[in-house]
Amino acid sequence: MKKLLLVTAFLLFPTIVLAAKDYNVTLESPALIGGTELKSGTYSIRIDGTNAIFNGGHTKGVTVPVKVEDGAKKYDYTTLEHSTKDGKEVITAIHVGGSKITLQFEK
Repeated sequence: MKKLLLVTAFLLFPTIVLAAKDYNVTLESPALIGGTELKSGTYSIRIDGTNAIFNGGHTKGVTVPVKVEDGAKKYDYTTLEHSTKDGKEVITAIHVGGSKITLQFEK
């Protein structure tokens, strides 16, 4: 019984580690993400269920709603989709380089 529990724990461990992955993004100028303004700088992004938590620069623990999507192919570079609203940059998606992941944010 102990061996079965130990094997199960080792099989589940990689899934837990992958779920807690951080992604990095650099904003060259201030931008709105999910209705929250972030200053320019480098941020780490941690996904927690349906939320993205931004840490970095002068910002600690800013949480915004996110939809995580898996694409068909791996992205070579991290890229941002954005538009301009009322003179401010609004980020609507982040394609995470080295993965198939797209983070979609509310407009």
